[in-house]
Amino acid sequence: YVPGVSSLFRYRFASRVLSADTTWGNIGYDGGTNGGGVGILGEWAVMQTNFVASQVPCRLVVANINTGQSFTATPFKTSISSTSYSFSKAALDVASGHIYAQDTGTGVVVAAHIASTGIVSDWKIANVSNGFIFLQGPDNNRQVIMPNSTSTGDQLIWRDPVSGAVLAKTPVLTSTPTQSPITPGFAGRVYYPAIQSGKLIEVVPTRSAPESSDWFLGLRPI
Repeated sequence: YVPGVSSLFRYRFASRVLSADTTWGNIGYDGGTNGGGVGILGEWAVMQTNFVASQVPCRLVVANINTGQSFTATPFKTSISSTSYSFSKAALDVASGHIYAQDTGTGVVVAAHIASTGIVSDWKIANVSNGFIFLQGPDNNRQVIMPNSTSTGDQLIWRDPVSGAVLAKTPVLTSTPTQSPITPGFAGRVYYPAIQSGKLIEVVPTRSAPESSDWFLGLRPI
């Protein structure tokens, strides 16, 4: 699945030959441009526009990989006074069917799902995420993890996937926001690439006491 400037296409690899699939594709963005990375959520291809900065609101685009049916929405902001852009493809939860996507330029993160009538927004929060959003934890204890950039620097925030509420957060990790993938590790660990220092920071969730249900986040530069 390949995003073009104004349409989404599909290619097939067979008999060692890559060729355009003319039976599917040319899915338009309903006025949006510059599609970003495509992810697969069940039978849907999911992507966003404004991989290149734009004055037009960012669109969320979904297309059924079997039928070609498609929906678009502007769940971030329907009108903007600042530049809109998103370098990160959406985080997709196959178990719940949820989409977690960001518009870095306008500082908005949304959760949404696909219904028979189109894309439905579940929550929307103010969060400037320059790095990539990702999911962690089992199906029954999922967390949405994202960076948040403020005037003092970049931090990581753990959010509830249903409400978007903050579950945990780090102190400021670096004064320069990362635009790189933030990588999940084993046992809840997260690895944050700090651009300014050139270090990889390991963030470790640890119980405050063996009998406690409260968590704090230990930091360790690698």
